[in-house]
Amino acid sequence: MENISELFDLFGENIFCSICQEDCSEGQRIRAFYECKHSFHLKCIDIWLKGNKSCPTCRHNYNIPEKKELSYENVNDIERLYLTWTVLYGVLKRFKNARSFNDTKDELFNLLPNIRFENYRLLPLELNGRSSLNFMKQYISNRIFSLTSISRTAIHRQPNVYRWIDKIEAHQELSRFIRY
Repeated sequence: MENISELFDLFGENIFCSICQEDCSEGQRIRAFYECKHSFHLKCIDIWLKGNKSCPTCRHNYNIPEKKELSYENVNDIERLYLTWTVLYGVLKRFKNARSFNDTKDELFNLLPNIRFENYRLLPLELNGRSSLNFMKQYISNRIFSLTSISRTAIHRQPNVYRWIDKIEAHQELSRFIRY
């Protein structure tokens, strides 16, 4: 989600969820708006954002796009799946947190749809946030597993992935957004 960070541990911070009127406790997943800094339980704010596009505390309006469901069930081209998985893997390794990802999200949004290697292009990507890329990577892992029976944890060791890594690292524009 644009303009929203996701935190997993509070590290002793005191945060009050104004939606459910309860304190957030350490270890609970919360979401915080970047601009106004208000934080809420993950479940509470996700329900709120289904019907509202503003912060529940200060009513600051946010441009939060409708969630689109992506489906790669009809994609049987294993090379295209490997290419997309490899790019997602590299982007997620390069940007370890939501804030660093959000700083370059617009550049990625403009660059990635135009990337082509040989006759392959990336599958459509949802660049709303780092968490959506991680979800997509897992989804593609499952699709690769269903087509090849390669363990989801062994995908990064496949020859196809190494071949794409070499091509991606040689790509001048893309290489600055990726780490392997």
